[in-house]
Amino acid sequence: MATQRQADYYWKWLIVFCAFYIQLYTLGAEVSRGVFTVEFLEYFGEGASVFSWIFMFAGLGGAVTGIGLNIAYLSGVAMIPRYFNDWYAFANGLAGTGAGCGMMVFPPLVVILIEKYGWHGSLIILTGFSANLFVCAVVMKPPFTATTTKAEGSTTVKTEDVHPKDNDMRSSVCEESSNKDLGKEIRSERVSLAVESVSTDQDERSGTPIDDSKVESKKTSPMNKCSFISRMLGWFIFVEYPLFRLYILSVLSYSINTMTNPIWIVVRAVDIGIPRINAATLLTCVGACSMTSRLLHGWFIDRGFVSPFTLLTLMIAVSAVANLVLTFTTSYAIMVVSCVFLGLSQGINVPLYALCARHLVRPVHLPIALGLLVATEDFACVMIPVQGKIFDVTEDSRHPLLLVDVFLIVCTILSLMLCILQRKRVRRDCHSYDTKEEETH
Repeated sequence: MATQRQADYYWKWLIVFCAFYIQLYTLGAEVSRGVFTVEFLEYFGEGASVFSWIFMFAGLGGAVTGIGLNIAYLSGVAMIPRYFNDWYAFANGLAGTGAGCGMMVFPPLVVILIEKYGWHGSLIILTGFSANLFVCAVVMKPPFTATTTKAEGSTTVKTEDVHPKDNDMRSSVCEESSNKDLGKEIRSERVSLAVESVSTDQDERSGTPIDDSKVESKKTSPMNKCSFISRMLGWFIFVEYPLFRLYILSVLSYSINTMTNPIWIVVRAVDIGIPRINAATLLTCVGACSMTSRLLHGWFIDRGFVSPFTLLTLMIAVSAVANLVLTFTTSYAIMVVSCVFLGLSQGINVPLYALCARHLVRPVHLPIALGLLVATEDFACVMIPVQGKIFDVTEDSRHPLLLVDVFLIVCTILSLMLCILQRKRVRRDCHSYDTKEEETH
């Protein structure tokens, strides 16, 4: 078993590296749309709305490209929590630096490739980067310890072998949580599981017979009433976890920023007379700052310096202000500064949404929640044709960015509501836990 644990220890960092490369390519190719948009507008002589439909189709999982990139991205995000527990935020942020690195490298690289090989040759070279995802797919497999436990005939996976610190969870979680609200929020899911576990232990020790009405109520729970399609698509999560509905609305509002801004930042810069290579450098600034903040935020979260929901709300507000300045300025220097703040906030927010999902749903439902997260992010691509049509009608590159500002303001309000409701839920769970402990003693 010690050898298997050691194998898990080294393998989990390989998982992080593969997740890093997956995000490097998927996000790098995504932000390069702005560079290709400027090239396509000149090459084909069509309006922006025409090419916006192409980008929307690809983002929603069109044909082969969209589906493949979405599955690859989700695999990397969903596999990390299976190997990491206490250092999950740091590992998730470390893998997320790949997105920042891709945003920093790909836009100027695509500009250089287009100048040398044309947009046809550039797409062929990007295909070579995509082929490396096959190697990452080979690495994505569950922990050796969990696999061995199943092979020995156990009906359940002994997650304590993978995460030994979870064993004493019930004895310490609310003691730590009572000291500061931050600890409550980070450990909210563990408290909920502890309450259920303490209740079960009490019934077993007292010899209380199982109430048939409780069993019947479980059979008729909202989850069991869901249809097969609802279970398959994961829609039952919206019934089981009410706060997840507000969370998804916040994700949708913010994803309009992440999915469309890389296009219109470049178009806006070229529209005011900035050279293409300098316009692409703006996305490099976003990527460089995003890579830095993705790595550092995990370190702060794991040490309890700030609540993930509080940090998420603050950074969304920063994104709204930075994007608003970016919309109206005509100075390249101010655009660079705005992109710096936009990158810092975006680098924190994107991995934080995955981390917040972990606090809102049970671990068994986390992969489904992350799948809905990615699907919601892709659904934001429907705004690209709308922005393209607005640009064609008004012939002003500021209006598509103004639409993003509106959704960022809405997202800030939704995130603030989510932060407040989450704190109330955590305090209620901790109070319930304390009550069960007193009844047990």
